[in-house]
Amino acid sequence: MPEDKQIRKKFDEALDAFIEDVKQDESITATLLFGSLVKGVVWEKSDVDLVLITKDQKTPFRDYWLMDDDINLQVSVMTRNAFIRYQQRSLQGSGAHHVLTTSKVLFSNDETLDEFIESMKNVGKRDFELSILRIVSMVIGDLEKAEKYIKINEDIVQSYLFITRLLDNLASIVVMLNEEIPGREAVEQAMKYEAELFDEIYSKAILEKINQERLLDIISKIRKYLADNTPIIFELIIDYMRKEATFRSVTDIAQFLNDKLQTTWWSIGVMGIGNWLVETGYLDRVPCPTRLTLRSRQEVNEIGYIYIGDDMF
Repeated sequence: MPEDKQIRKKFDEALDAFIEDVKQDESITATLLFGSLVKGVVWEKSDVDLVLITKDQKTPFRDYWLMDDDINLQVSVMTRNAFIRYQQRSLQGSGAHHVLTTSKVLFSNDETLDEFIESMKNVGKRDFELSILRIVSMVIGDLEKAEKYIKINEDIVQSYLFITRLLDNLASIVVMLNEEIPGREAVEQAMKYEAELFDEIYSKAILEKINQERLLDIISKIRKYLADNTPIIFELIIDYMRKEATFRSVTDIAQFLNDKLQTTWWSIGVMGIGNWLVETGYLDRVPCPTRLTLRSRQEVNEIGYIYIGDDMF
């Protein structure tokens, strides 16, 4: 359905009036607009989403819900330093990063801040690789749960719930593999690149009756997509394990990834990544002797992996 021009005009006028007021406030140095007013369709229940950046370093971060007649303005106020720190900590390719890259600077009195915002819109290959690895471990986990519930428990509803939960993450992977930053409408973005896949696992799944056979087919198609793209999705890990040329424990691999991007997720996600690469023939699973404490004399075997795949790059 096309956007209602009168509604758009009403929102634009409310935004313009608010910005004129903000410009009179000398403590506000910049204003960013994001959401449907920048990229999307505005309707009567939309909100005006804004970030106001202040030079007053004592101002605490705060969200405000403001009003202009029946229009809601969701306004976040933060200091310049807080804004920069928040964006620097945000994972490249994440939702927070997407908000910044799709935002529009309405006004700014700070050239260095403008330069920072522009620099953050550039995403390097390594940023995408790390984001994809983090997300794919979640996809694999949900995919395995969907398989368990349909094959072992014969629970169609629970299996389908895990499929729906992984769809946004799978879509984000597709989008990032095509060097685009995923947003809230990641599935819609992904359909530009993998229309047939998402038609089968998303569109038809919603419109058609779901049964065991249909779910198994969806799981198979998702597995095939991941398998076909394994050399690209898991390139960072495959390359690391090939160069190491010996066994590495789950802890070793998690530390390798954590050195590149600090997050507690690696200690959880590496198992799923490693097992997938075993399943697809790149790694083999091996025991890695370790001691549980500094004073332990008894060794236990931590799960480890060793590269066995052919060179593919």
